[in-house]
Amino acid sequence: MMTKLDLTPLLSCGSKPTRYLGNEVNSIHKDWSRVSVKVALAFPDVYEVGLSHLGLKILYSILNARDDVAAERVYAPWFDAEEVMRKSSIPLFSLESRIPIKEFDILGFSLQYELSYTNLLNMLDLAQIPLLSSARHEQFPLVIAGGPLSFNPEPLAEFIDLFCIGDGEEVILELIEAYKQNRHKPKSDLLVALSQLEGVYVPALYRVDYYEDGRIKEFSPKIPGGPEKIKKRIIVNLDNAPFPTDQIVPYMNIIHDRASLEIQRGCTQGCRFCHAGIIYRPIRERSLDCLLNQANELISKTGYEELSLGSLSTSNYSSILKLVNCLQARFGSCVSLSLPSLRINPLIPDISTLLAKIKRTGLTLVPEVGTTRMQKVINKQVAIEELASSIENIFKLGWLGVKLYFMIGLPQENYEDLDGIIHLIHKINKLCKGKHTLKISLASFVPKTHTPFQWTAQLPKEELIARQNYIIDKLSRKKVEVSWHETNLSFLEAVFSRGDRRLSKVLLKAYELGCKFDGWNEYFDFNKWLKAFQTAKIDPAFYANKPKEFDEILPWDHIDCDVTKDFLWQEYQNSLIGQETPDCKQNKRCNQCGLEQECFHQSTEYGARSMEHGAQNTEIKYQKPITDYRVPTTDHRPPITKLRVRIEFTKEGDIKYISHLDLMRLLMRAINRANIPIALSQGFSPHPRLALSHALAVGLASQAEYADLDLYRPMKLPELITNFNQVLPEGIKVRSACFIDNKTESLTSLINELVYKIELIEIDESRVKELLAQEQIWVLRVVKGREEKINIRPYISQVTINTQLNGTTELLASFKIDNGKTVKMGEFINAFIGDEKKVIAITRVGQFYRDEQGTLHSPVNGAVICGVDF
Repeated sequence: MMTKLDLTPLLSCGSKPTRYLGNEVNSIHKDWSRVSVKVALAFPDVYEVGLSHLGLKILYSILNARDDVAAERVYAPWFDAEEVMRKSSIPLFSLESRIPIKEFDILGFSLQYELSYTNLLNMLDLAQIPLLSSARHEQFPLVIAGGPLSFNPEPLAEFIDLFCIGDGEEVILELIEAYKQNRHKPKSDLLVALSQLEGVYVPALYRVDYYEDGRIKEFSPKIPGGPEKIKKRIIVNLDNAPFPTDQIVPYMNIIHDRASLEIQRGCTQGCRFCHAGIIYRPIRERSLDCLLNQANELISKTGYEELSLGSLSTSNYSSILKLVNCLQARFGSCVSLSLPSLRINPLIPDISTLLAKIKRTGLTLVPEVGTTRMQKVINKQVAIEELASSIENIFKLGWLGVKLYFMIGLPQENYEDLDGIIHLIHKINKLCKGKHTLKISLASFVPKTHTPFQWTAQLPKEELIARQNYIIDKLSRKKVEVSWHETNLSFLEAVFSRGDRRLSKVLLKAYELGCKFDGWNEYFDFNKWLKAFQTAKIDPAFYANKPKEFDEILPWDHIDCDVTKDFLWQEYQNSLIGQETPDCKQNKRCNQCGLEQECFHQSTEYGARSMEHGAQNTEIKYQKPITDYRVPTTDHRPPITKLRVRIEFTKEGDIKYISHLDLMRLLMRAINRANIPIALSQGFSPHPRLALSHALAVGLASQAEYADLDLYRPMKLPELITNFNQVLPEGIKVRSACFIDNKTESLTSLINELVYKIELIEIDESRVKELLAQEQIWVLRVVKGREEKINIRPYISQVTINTQLNGTTELLASFKIDNGKTVKMGEFINAFIGDEKKVIAITRVGQFYRDEQGTLHSPVNGAVICGVDF
């Protein structure tokens, strides 16, 4: 049974209804009657965070490439939305079809952060799905999970049916096939069948016994022949791996609102605290040709103005300089490049020089520590003494600022090492000379699984706070912006990072006490967590603050990340004596970490091919070239004065719930996708020359919106309208367009009258007539945080009432604009109608300018035509 939900109560009441709209550009909608498996891909955090995650984008594309599978998305609703959903009995639903999650076959969670676990439970509850795996029978979706935190799945063992360990590109398709073949079986038999897949872990099929002191005594499979270790899945060749270039483009601004390009996966630097650096081994690079083709398609299909080159260490990509050069040559100043993960190495000044040609805002660098001694302890392959000179060069190139990340509380750290951090910050701060910004972020060390530091304890919270304050106090008189992580959050992160399945009881109790969005400082309640631990009779310090022994069975030992426990232990011993382990890729010597793949041979050969290609091949051949719809520099633009086009378009249906700023962003990216030759502004940060008419309140539809855009070359208006409409989302349609003189007034200066159609259940006509007869109608309006009395009567030009055949009432209201001021729709509704529940719909039906003779003119038809005819 398929139940499509009515979301009107949610979209009308939520603070950001755009989070729940769906139907974004490049989202995929399938006919459920034609697919056999329905998968809900879930991210246990708010929409802005979840949609930024590349992993789910990849799985979304892979699954929807199959004709027999429909993959849809769901994110954690924000507090206001959850309140409306529970009050209105709206279960958790998917964005694409708005069908309840409980009607899907598979519900898959991406696990990225330990403090999102309560959100996962809340999403299950909102979906009306039992929280415990043992309580879910065949009528409920199979609940699965993957992502980096699945390398210690035990804290969620009571809630998740199965975990996928490692790269998901292949195992997810094998899982779908196995599910189709065994879906008719009882759940217990289905799970046994799925557990036979490599990389799949079913917690219910394993038994854990404990010693009296809390340590694990034995971890063993319950069924004969069950694997004692679950080996992770690896995609070896990224060039052959599927990658989505038609990534979903949101209506609203999200955390990473840009096109994402994964240039490599894995890292060989060997930082001893780094979880990702171990579990994503071996390092695998995409070739230069592959990346350039993907970048071309990404910008073409999304219309983004920014491209992120993502990896654990972007500056260590073999052909990074050639890649940045080629991308700059292709996109010029029209697309800015973002390198979110830069290590401090000799290439930094070169990369900064290249990027300085496009965008000079700020760079983020991650030294972690401030002394050479600690650098050797954690095996951080950086030259601390060269950091200041590198930043000085960066500032000379015109960069405005730099942000540095440091970690405190690392094993063997002492206060002399903290002084090293302070001294380094002071040295860099002197280079700023009041002209550049310096931001510092302090994180507390959290021991992570599958790392050399997995055996070490986190420092007590009191000591972490003392070390934070020590640094902050020393920097208090300097013009340095310092931020730090909440120590209670870091403590809880350490607990669940090294936790076992007994913590499921704590999670359940914490959720029952109201814990959710724990990763958001303003909503984190540590006292509730302490109460949950007390109720479950579990000491959190046992997990966070107690060191482990080498021969101890760790809760995650049954998860095989391909890097051996012996290698990790040896690395831990090396840290105790300050002995560095060289980067096997750079050193061209295998460190014997235990990987079965010939990662050294594969990655160096791969890197050599890339570098050779980058050095010799000066002409890049794109497999799927796109039209040069934007010109990088003014030198390449045609010698013609810019042409201004005014368009009229609609904003109807669910798209009425996006804000004015979101509409501007939507149109700019649609212009890019439509190959419309829009001109760019001059100056430091070029942007498309696009201007809209007066902002429309969220939730109001419109049949008459207007925009002006400048073109750098001629384009036939029918072609412009057709191209535009082909890439616009449902609800927005360009109705007409005309060329106007460049000297014509802007839309906001020209338009001085707005007309709205308000559909009502009923209205008191006598009240309307009485108000219109008055010279003053006073309302309270909040202006800059203060309430002011405003007389709205001068802004109300005309009001007419018409009774419809269906018994409803239609009210036409015309509002004047005087010096940018007018009546707000909410003020008009409160004064003339009283009860907003009587309102069915509100639509802006016209925007006009009234001349001195009182005649109304359309901004399009009444505009001064410049005489250019194409």
